[in-house]
Amino acid sequence: MQVDTAQQLAEILLAETREEIRRADAKAMRCLQAVGSGGLAVFVLLPDPGGHDWRFWSGATGWALALLCLGGAIAPRLYGGGPVETVTFFGHVARLGRPARVRQCIEAAADDGLSRVVAQLCAGSRIAMAKYQLIRIAVLLTISAAIFIVVSLA
Repeated sequence: MQVDTAQQLAEILLAETREEIRRADAKAMRCLQAVGSGGLAVFVLLPDPGGHDWRFWSGATGWALALLCLGGAIAPRLYGGGPVETVTFFGHVARLGRPARVRQCIEAAADDGLSRVVAQLCAGSRIAMAKYQLIRIAVLLTISAAIFIVVSLA
C-alpha cells in the first residue's frame, strides 16, 4: 500500500486501531459470557458450597476476579488525553459545553489535522492494549480458577 503523507499513514493506523478495539470488545464479551455461565453453573450444580476447602474458595475468588477484569475490558473509556481544546474525542466536546466554544476549538484543531489524528491514535492504542491485558489476565485467572475448583472436588 502506497502512503503519500504522514497524515494518510496516521489515518490508516487510527482505523486499524479502532478495528482492534472493536475486536477486543467482542473477545471480552464472549469471554465474559463463557466465564460467567461456567462459574454460575459450578455454583448452582454443586451441593453445599459452604463445605469446600481453601482450594475451592481460591478458585471462586479467581473466577470473580476474572469477571471483574472482563468487565473492565468492555467498560467504555470516558477519558481522553490532552487538553480539551484539542478536541480529539467526544468527551472533549462534552466538557467544552457551549456550541460556540466547541466550534472555536474545532476550527483551531482543524488547522493541525495530523496532531489530532496522532493524539487519537495514541489514546486508541493505549485503550486497545489495556483491553487485551485485561483479557489476558482474565483468561489466566479463569484457568487457575478451574484448576483449583476441579482439584478441590477430587
